[in-house]
Amino acid sequence: MNNFKRPYMLTGLIISLLTYIGNLVVSGMGMVVTAGLLGGFSEDPVFMFTYILTMGIFVIIAIFSLLGIIFSGIGIARNALTPQELQNKKGLIVTVVVFNFLVSILIFISLASSFDIVSLLFAILALIGAIFIIVDLVRNKKQVEKEKQAEQIANIDNNQSSAN
Repeated sequence: MNNFKRPYMLTGLIISLLTYIGNLVVSGMGMVVTAGLLGGFSEDPVFMFTYILTMGIFVIIAIFSLLGIIFSGIGIARNALTPQELQNKKGLIVTVVVFNFLVSILIFISLASSFDIVSLLFAILALIGAIFIIVDLVRNKKQVEKEKQAEQIANIDNNQSSAN
């Protein structure tokens, strides 16, 4: 049995997993800090809008991070599948890539209200993880196409030899 190596996908999934864990911690801390600010400025409509927007972004990032942790973990397990099996079950891994982009966008939006270097680092790491995953997904697709072409050639050769 062949050992299928996808080092970029594995690296991207591990980066994504660690990024989601970090995002979950940062979002949790952000929700606690944001909730603590509510008492003093609850009458100001601009503050309330900002408060609701900030809290909403933290909640959405936390939800995506929880799902991203689950999907990245499953993706790591799927890294050892054959090229055809991975091609058939790539939906979850593509979901991790989409989540990486969505979380990065949300983090960049949240940086507009309060800049912190940790969130910026997590956004950049999520993008790097997505790019690594995409590299091996493209390689896997090419491998599956190559196997199909080899199989078609073998079938043509078998048909020609059996016709003789």
